[in-house]
Parts: sequence; structure tokens; C-alpha cells
Amino acid sequence: AEVERALRAGETESPLVPMVDTVGVLRVLDAAREELGVSYGDLENL
Repeated sequence: AEVERALRAGETESPLVPMVDTVGVLRVLDAAREELGVSYGDLENL
């Protein structure tokens, strides 16, 4: 619902989850994947 609201409002970022928070979560997930040895193969180079 929040994504739809933001898109309809022409926003490129949600005030509920700012881009900096999203990037932080992705970094944590990438570190966890690396530690566990999980790879997405060719998709990682997109």
C-alpha cells in the first residue's frame, strides 16, 4: 500500500522507509548471504 501511495504521489522515496534505510537493510542481507555462502549466480552482476 505504501509503495502504491508513494508512486501515485510522484514520490521517489517513502518517508516511512527512506532510501538510506533500504540500502542499509540490503547491505546486512548481502553480508549474511556472503557469510552463508548463498549466491544468485549471474543475477548478482545486474
